[in-house]
Amino acid sequence: MKKLVYFVAILFLLTVSFSAYAKPPKHPFFRIPLKKWWESPVISSKLNLTEKEKNALNKLFVDTKEKLIDLKANIQKAHLKLREMLESEKIDEKKIIDQFDLLQKARSELEKARFLYVLEIRKILGFERFMLLKKLMKQKRYMHRRKHFDKHKHMK
Repeated sequence: MKKLVYFVAILFLLTVSFSAYAKPPKHPFFRIPLKKWWESPVISSKLNLTEKEKNALNKLFVDTKEKLIDLKANIQKAHLKLREMLESEKIDEKKIIDQFDLLQKARSELEKARFLYVLEIRKILGFERFMLLKKLMKQKRYMHRRKHFDKHKHMK
């Protein structure tokens, strides 16, 4: 019985420690934000985007955003159910493990959807413009961090 209690406690801590909202990993593939960056005149101009490409990017954005909303909801539901199972007086270890597997599967589906978004952008832009977009996004992140740092530096 003591082993089971420890197992449940560890499983619960693992579950809580993983974010239910599954943020993207710090990985170069995921450095393209899920925002309408193609509407920026500077980025659009530097990438020489056509109206057809902008329309394709916009459709991809809307479709992906809708899918991510559903996938995040699936994660939250699976997490809630797992929490309820762990907090119930009587537990069924197999059901809890199965529910944990469902939670992990939901997280994996979210990551895959994010990756497919980036892959579709790569297909729309081609190699050179995709690499340029990554470079532009890196510069934008750097400027944002610097502005944030400078703002807090002057507040001291």
